[in-house]
Amino acid sequence: MANYKSNASLDEMNEYAMDLFHKGFTCAEATMYTLKKYYPNLPYDEKSISMSSTFPWGLGGGGCLCGALAGGEMILGSMYGRKSFDETRSEDCFDKAKVLHDKFKELNGATCCRVLMKGLERNDPKRKENCSGYVKNTIKIMKDLIESA
Repeated sequence: MANYKSNASLDEMNEYAMDLFHKGFTCAEATMYTLKKYYPNLPYDEKSISMSSTFPWGLGGGGCLCGALAGGEMILGSMYGRKSFDETRSEDCFDKAKVLHDKFKELNGATCCRVLMKGLERNDPKRKENCSGYVKNTIKIMKDLIESA
């Protein structure tokens, strides 16, 4: 596994992510673009990021998995997932995915967008404020996971 390090602070990463997020990028896109900017050797590209565009509001508005968390899981898949059908499944892939899931849930109280946004309409400014925190928490967890790879 490659050795990933960034000289950027968590505050710098979060500032960049919030700039993207408040310019209209989704939670998943802001997470993925930010981590790619500060860890350019991560094994995913802009096409992968575009695949995350369906994630906001709990997978396209379905209210399920938080998009920021889903974006983080995609990054872990790019790092640890199979690259061909004849590869053996990587236990690291599942182990890291569970760490991200569990730490996200610990920090935020849930992983389901519907639960995280309970009582907030899609255009409620409080919703954007809440989502900002979930993006920041995902970047924090992912920074630790990426740098420990």
